[in-house]
Amino acid sequence: MLPKVVDVTAITGKHIVGPMSSWQIPNGPYLIEHLSGKDPNGDLLVFYWMPGQDWKVVNVTQKTGQKVTDSVISWVINNVEHLAGQGPNNSLFVFSWAPSTNWRVVNVSKINGEKVDGVPTAYQLSDGKENVELLGEKSLDEPIKF
Repeated sequence: MLPKVVDVTAITGKHIVGPMSSWQIPNGPYLIEHLSGKDPNGDLLVFYWMPGQDWKVVNVTQKTGQKVTDSVISWVINNVEHLAGQGPNNSLFVFSWAPSTNWRVVNVSKINGEKVDGVPTAYQLSDGKENVELLGEKSLDEPIKF
């Protein structure tokens, strides 16, 4: 059986420029598929699909007030979906969504004072019974010293 091609832009009326990020998350007996990226205006969009429904889109920038300037990365911890990317003025933003909240954003650069350049990377490590989330990004100003 050949794979089926779906024109998500035709369905949602929205399109992405540049690379996209993807992830899946269970919702009861279903698996919800997600795609995210920026539109030509720098708005962060999340497209999602689940069985029995057509593709839908959420404008995360409208919900959080923050745009992105490059592609984003994604990761999931339990039922919390995360996206991270560079915003205007070289700020690092982490966006998150959970069933109990709508999309939220944290300006990591405002917390740590570091400006960034490029697409971040994320990974997770087990530390005993805990899960440690690590987010890395190239510093705009100078290399991070260890």
